[in-house]
Amino acid sequence: MSSNTNFYHVDAFTTQPFTGNPAGVMFLDSKDQFGDDELLHKIATELNMPATAFLLYKSSGDGSIA
Repeated sequence: MSSNTNFYHVDAFTTQPFTGNPAGVMFLDSKDQFGDDELLHKIATELNMPATAFLLYKSSGDGSIA
C-alpha cells in the first residue's frame, strides 16, 4: 500500500506556539484511503500524540470538511 497525505502537528487549547496539548491531524480524501479502522489506529499509535484526528473532505469538492 502506498498513499500520500499531509499530517499536521497542532497545539490545541492555546494561542501560544509550543504550549497546549499536542495533537495530530490528517486530512483524508475518502474514508477508504487507508483501508480499515485498524490501520488508522496503527497510524495514530505511530504518531505518538495524545490525540489524532482523521478528517474527511466533503464530496462536494469545495474544500469543505465533513
